[in-house]
Amino acid sequence: MGLIQTLQSRLLRYESTALRDRQAHFSAARNLARAQFLLGEAELSQRLWQDVADRGLDVERIE
Repeated sequence: MGLIQTLQSRLLRYESTALRDRQAHFSAARNLARAQFLLGEAELSQRLWQDVADRGLDVERIE
């Protein structure tokens, strides 16, 4: 019984690679939009773009 409950709880928490990838791109896009357009922070924007490059995210998907 303990093993079955453990497996069920792990399956319920599973996130697919595609979902994590999509969430990473949306998060980066939101952060960049806020830094560039709402706050007008060039330095923050530059750091966020560097983070995108470091993480290997697709720039076209973020734009």
